[in-house]
Amino acid sequence: MLDLIPRVKELWTTRPDKIIYTADKITAAVQQMSQQAPGEQLDGATLGLAYQELSGRFDDEHGGFARTPKFPTPQV
Repeated sequence: MLDLIPRVKELWTTRPDKIIYTADKITAAVQQMSQQAPGEQLDGATLGLAYQELSGRFDDEHGGFARTPKFPTPQV
């Protein structure tokens, strides 16, 4: 954020038209995605199968669905 905020300020000061153009494109893409037809309604059998698959992969000892490491490690 310490690098990003000054850069945004600089671009807004020097090229506001580019920022507005990019924001408009992002807004249009998000609106288009939200207008797509929803998928099929999930039935009980599909949900039951999903539960079985996921519960078989759950790590009871360490939590989550993946092997170690469970959390991102910082870059050295």
